[in-house]
Amino acid sequence: MTATPINPKELTPELRKQLGVKARRETAFTAEDVAAHALRCLAAIAGLSRAERDRVLRHAQKLNRLKVRGD
Repeated sequence: MTATPINPKELTPELRKQLGVKARRETAFTAEDVAAHALRCLAAIAGLSRAERDRVLRHAQKLNRLKVRGD
């Protein structure tokens, strides 16, 4: 006699918390999507020197952090 596994998605959030069970996150943003977007970003700044690209990307990260906190 084997026990049937419980699907965490079928439990309510309160019950999952009580049992200490976490539901896996599902993402449609695959590693291939990440790579494609990264290449598009780099293509936009391809004419800059390496130091200039580094500076622009660091500034973009800073703006992203500020934007996220402001949401």
